[in-house]
Amino acid sequence: MAEQFLDSLSRQERRLVHMLQEGCLLSSITEELDLTEDEITAMGNEIGRKRKAFYDVN
Repeated sequence: MAEQFLDSLSRQERRLVHMLQEGCLLSSITEELDLTEDEITAMGNEIGRKRKAFYDVN
């Protein structure tokens, strides 16, 4: 089911999840994704919201 959830995310959201799982530093993530720390935080919050909705339904 985790793979189905990841498939429901955008490419950029999946990349963020993978980078976090790999233990990348925030500075590396902002550089790689060309986003600010605030944008990364907002994306993380959105992923969390999507995760909750996905698993509450399934």
